[in-house]
Amino acid sequence: MFSDAPHLIKNVRNRLLNKKSLKVSPDGQYIRWSYYQDVYDNDCKRSFDSPTRVCPKITLRHLDVDGFSKMNVKLATQVLEENLIWLNCWEEQVEN
Repeated sequence: MFSDAPHLIKNVRNRLLNKKSLKVSPDGQYIRWSYYQDVYDNDCKRSFDSPTRVCPKITLRHLDVDGFSKMNVKLATQVLEENLIWLNCWEEQVEN
């Protein structure tokens, strides 16, 4: 049995959400769901001081996933496509 792309995207997002971390590469690098929440929280705080947000597409609905949100391909895709932007911004903030 083969899965189609939308189901694979949702499965990756849901596994990351349920397990709270996902191994990205064999050398041991992990991505954690808490990183998404932390970056979103910082982005919301920053939006009051700044006219732009780092991840303007991402809302609380993307992170506080309920039964219907779990089935929504668009929400899963937006979280995963923003993945690299979020991580780069988060790494820059942590380093500074």
